[in-house]
Amino acid sequence: MSITYHGKNIVGLIQFVVILDNAGKRLYSKYYLPEGHDLTKHLNQVDFEKRIAHSVVNFNVNTSNELDIFSLGEFMIVSKINREIAIFIGAAEEDNESVSPINYLILLDNKQLL
Repeated sequence: MSITYHGKNIVGLIQFVVILDNAGKRLYSKYYLPEGHDLTKHLNQVDFEKRIAHSVVNFNVNTSNELDIFSLGEFMIVSKINREIAIFIGAAEEDNESVSPINYLILLDNKQLL
């Protein structure tokens, strides 16, 4: 799969995609991390997703449909939240070039999801 942003393949920059319901429960998740990373284990993923949900202020009441960017551990996370679901896409924190492409992907996906 190849998705380009200003001529650069951005699929390799994304390290995870997590979609949670408004209670913070997993609806979908996909991790693109090297074998042996802590988040390749299911229980660690569930704990991490709880940390993501707890990191978002007003998770249940945010209706602005604006993108939010925050850091959690080793990841830079872009989130999009509405009344029913929250989408989180993460990349390596040191890779600031990934934030704009991730925003682009969220906007593309949200046209279909929201």
